[in-house]
Amino acid sequence: MPVLLMLLAGCATHLAWVEATKPSPPTTFIAGVSVFDGEVLLVDQDVLLGGDRVLAMGATGTVPGVEGATRVNGGGRTLLPGLIDLHVHIDANGEPWWRFRGPVPEANAAAYAAAGVTSVLVARHSGSVDRLAERGTEGKRTHLFLAGPSLTAPRGHPIPYMKATLPWPVSTVFPLTQPTASNPAEARAQVRTVAEAHHPPFYKVYYDDFPSGSPRLNLETLSAAMDEARARGMRPIVHVGSGRDAVEAAEAGAALLMHSPYEALLTADEIDALARAQVPFVTTLRCFSGAFEIVADGPTPFERAFVAPATLDAYPHPPARIPGMVARESARFVENGRNEAANTLSLRAAGVPFLVGTDGGVPGVFPGAGLHHEIEALVHLGIPEQEVLAAATSRAAAFLDPSGGFGRVAPGQRADLLLVRGDPTTDIMAIDVIEAVWLDGVRLEPHLVGRR
Repeated sequence: MPVLLMLLAGCATHLAWVEATKPSPPTTFIAGVSVFDGEVLLVDQDVLLGGDRVLAMGATGTVPGVEGATRVNGGGRTLLPGLIDLHVHIDANGEPWWRFRGPVPEANAAAYAAAGVTSVLVARHSGSVDRLAERGTEGKRTHLFLAGPSLTAPRGHPIPYMKATLPWPVSTVFPLTQPTASNPAEARAQVRTVAEAHHPPFYKVYYDDFPSGSPRLNLETLSAAMDEARARGMRPIVHVGSGRDAVEAAEAGAALLMHSPYEALLTADEIDALARAQVPFVTTLRCFSGAFEIVADGPTPFERAFVAPATLDAYPHPPARIPGMVARESARFVENGRNEAANTLSLRAAGVPFLVGTDGGVPGVFPGAGLHHEIEALVHLGIPEQEVLAAATSRAAAFLDPSGGFGRVAPGQRADLLLVRGDPTTDIMAIDVIEAVWLDGVRLEPHLVGRR
């Protein structure tokens, strides 16, 4: 029985579950469909898939059919590249702080695929995730791009947060698994260890004092870690909290900033510096507010369709006493979310490129469903639908793989595709009405998803 189906067994009347159909047919012909190709909308298109690739695409009636091809009616539907989440924690599934059942990375990887999220950047991982990534998608799991076990200062973020929110004995064990460095020499040694043990394409560094006053790396140590990562063939990505963090990380050569700054509103000088640096940042608008939104308003229909009831059911009934750090920081969490939204708009207005992520797995941000919510939140901020969709598809893919093998709907591209009812370039909520997902050309069948 597929892993995700086992996780959701007995809940089929409430959930969307997914399993691969029979082995992929030789070809699939999608007829008369609108196509958001990763940048623009093309109407009345025929699309031919074969193996794990898009074989041909053109105006309706111009693409020859193939005998025996599976035919899909595209009328009233839009075909998009598979969505991409550039900030996830694959070993967490969005449970609240007061409910911890242990990591389920394989089920989470399947949940991303079920929601049409066909590639993710795993911001921190362990050896078990290495092994999961080596097994590939197997027709049901999202593509995993890895960023190593990460690096922070001794007792720096995320150690205080994890110690405060994880149950014993996990809270005691976690600090022992988090690489730290006190100086440039230690940072370089830690990077070499990760490169030799994991060989990830990316390398994550924490450059923040969260909660306020926690130990943090100094700039010299950050720079040494990033230099060593590049020398070892890894592109450095940096968690930042403040405008100063973001500017220093960008000017030191970060390939990607893993949040829009959230500690305070950016100053004009900080915005100008980030505009000059042109280092892209990842939006994570709901990473602080997601849990509080669900407690207050309940889950969205899409979350109800794609998230296990056992996870959602914990939210309406928080305990009288939640972890002390969370209780102390809750007001700040809300303010952080407002700051990140405002700073996202300011940076975009200044021409700083943005890509879409979620910090998926943190409380209230669920695998797969969280990216749908993030995309919708960005549009509700006033960013045009096509721009947000491009940031969550073609532009995110171009960052992950500059060779350009996926992230578009075009001949030769990998067939990671999402078919939805309606037109998300004019009504972003259409991304929630999933008709089909293809992963490496294999069609996944979502069941019981919400339909309008």
